[in-house]
Amino acid sequence: MWQWVIGVDLTGAFLCTRQVLRDMVKAGQGRVVNVASTAGLTGYPYAAEAYFQQFDSVFFNIHTSTYCLARAQTARLHPNLRPTSCATRRPQGKHMALLSKRSSHPTLSYTDGLAASWTDSVQLVGRILLGVLFLLIGWSQFTNGAWFVPYFTSLKMPSPEVWPWLAGTAELTIGITLIFGLATRYAALAAFVFVAIATAIGHRYWEAPPAQQFAQYLHFSKNLAIMGGALYVFAFGGGRFSIDNWLAKR
Repeated sequence: MWQWVIGVDLTGAFLCTRQVLRDMVKAGQGRVVNVASTAGLTGYPYAAEAYFQQFDSVFFNIHTSTYCLARAQTARLHPNLRPTSCATRRPQGKHMALLSKRSSHPTLSYTDGLAASWTDSVQLVGRILLGVLFLLIGWSQFTNGAWFVPYFTSLKMPSPEVWPWLAGTAELTIGITLIFGLATRYAALAAFVFVAIATAIGHRYWEAPPAQQFAQYLHFSKNLAIMGGALYVFAFGGGRFSIDNWLAKR
């Protein structure tokens, strides 16, 4: 009985999944559903072979989902693994795909499914908004360079007439790469470092005259938020709608 149950219910699931999964990953779509009962989570008396088969099925599905995620596929596990399943389809942000646990207390997790289904679009919009900020400020450095020269002079920067061109070039490059999702993580790191340096040089509000301290404090706080956004982009990458993702498929 042991060999029969393990052979049919566990080995059979493994062999069938292995047979189709490679082609599914290559094609970028497809679906595999493996079902296990609550015996895999709680155990049943007088049915050791069924218990071990269901238990192993649960973790086989977790392993298969990890395999999918490692290959930029989308994998889903039913919350609490009852029933368990693994489904793959076209890549849509592997970092948000594993839904085997809630993000918080059930009362605070009602938007988890919405966040998972909107991951690609939210990544795109957030990346573009961050990139547009750098693009607009960088462009203003070129079109209104004369206005920025006195500003850099007040910061006691050497060759202040050069800095609008240097800063503008950096900001335009960061903005364009973020908007199009090209070398996204490099751009995000560059954005973080650029804003950190700009904040340290130009927005030390505690050293500003009393009349300017509040405005400098606002700039300082705003830059902290921008740095936080850059770190999120670095962590999650360009996402599905990016040149990086297109290049990864070539």
